[in-house]
Amino acid sequence: MASKIVGRSASGLEPISSSRRQFLQATLGGLGLFLAGNSLSGCGGSSSANSSGLIADLGPLGAPDENGVRLPLGFQSRVVARSGEPPATSSDYLWPLLPDGGATFPTGDGGWIYVSNSEAIPGGVGALRFSSSGEIVDAYPILEEETLLNCAGGRTPWGTWLSCEEWDVGVVWECDPTGRRPAILRKSLGVFKHEAAAVDPAAVSWLGAGRCGWTGCG
Repeated sequence: MASKIVGRSASGLEPISSSRRQFLQATLGGLGLFLAGNSLSGCGGSSSANSSGLIADLGPLGAPDENGVRLPLGFQSRVVARSGEPPATSSDYLWPLLPDGGATFPTGDGGWIYVSNSEAIPGGVGALRFSSSGEIVDAYPILEEETLLNCAGGRTPWGTWLSCEEWDVGVVWECDPTGRRPAILRKSLGVFKHEAAAVDPAAVSWLGAGRCGWTGCG
């Protein structure tokens, strides 16, 4: 399913490059943030990396580290947030339950923001602000409206986060990673059991349905 949406810049965020290497680095960075036991999982099943392309260029995976994560040489993992606990000393915000789909956004000061859905009832989206040295400097919500079961989503080229609700009459919310603007309900993206969303440079959004994967159904 494809739908037109209007692009705009998010204040305080740098334009997102379409470089495949930067995309890969951002993806791996997100995967290393939140751990559940000894595994990392998403909703709707599991996936395996393709043996070709830039992932293969990273080299073989090493033994599991202290967090149970196998990484290529030169990569590290750390736990930066736990559900029900405040990730940042500067904020009383508690990290939400059942963290799920997420993405990273570069900031103008050399740091970045990590956003993560909450596939709980109620749901929402939380954000962690990192300094250029990798320290957490703030934690806050970016979606507090009446929402639930926020599964995966998608990062837009103009620096916002699309949060998808995975239930029969689920909707998509467009969120500002900085938290400066309230989330916007994007009714044009449909009402069904959303799984995730992806946006190409032409500002066409592709939506996945939770019951049938990336088929364009709904």
